[in-house]
Amino acid sequence: SFLRAEGSKLLAEAIETQRPLTVLHLQVDRVKSLLHTTDTEFTKRSLYRIRKLIADESRCKDLLVRIGPADFVIVMPRTDDAEAREVAKIIYRTMRYTAFQYGDLKFRLSLSGGLVAHKLNNPAQLDTIFALAKVRMEKAHNSGGDQLVFEDLSAKPSSVEAKPISLDETVSNLRSGLTSVVKPQLLRTLSKCLPLLVHANSTLDLDIDHAIKRIHDLISAEQG
Repeated sequence: SFLRAEGSKLLAEAIETQRPLTVLHLQVDRVKSLLHTTDTEFTKRSLYRIRKLIADESRCKDLLVRIGPADFVIVMPRTDDAEAREVAKIIYRTMRYTAFQYGDLKFRLSLSGGLVAHKLNNPAQLDTIFALAKVRMEKAHNSGGDQLVFEDLSAKPSSVEAKPISLDETVSNLRSGLTSVVKPQLLRTLSKCLPLLVHANSTLDLDIDHAIKRIHDLISAEQG
């Protein structure tokens, strides 16, 4: 209710002044795994620490609200999507360099994020903006986490053949949240990784035969 009330004020101001406004929905990845690996109290302290981290990397003018145990929404007034992505990059970078320790166990945590910029020429209801930000966050989460999704989900893929990108570039794009760049070449990239997956499955006894066959079939269908 606090988020909706304060967010509505900021949206009304954005519409009245014709200034941009952007919403970022963040969720901490693999919280259930953290809870099972550690304990409830450690998980609570870790989430509180992450909340403080996000607050420290946000700006004074931003509205940060924790809406669930591992979910945060940031409303960024007078901020367009490009500027908001820069704020998100700082938050993600800080998360990646933040270490957590539970006994002898040392690890790092990551975030899934969805970003929505309010369009001045097509104003939307606040609940619609929040809902779309959540959908994009869930897309980032379902794609493996540690990503930021900000592209228009209704946009059609470009018909122009994309320039091939290397594996290093693919990983870098994913870490920066540029999933729209990776998606058109996902199967092409997987085909490069397939020999490695086959070798790892055999050597490490990963038991992913079905997944490898599925990937092989998808690649074959794409090529043929």
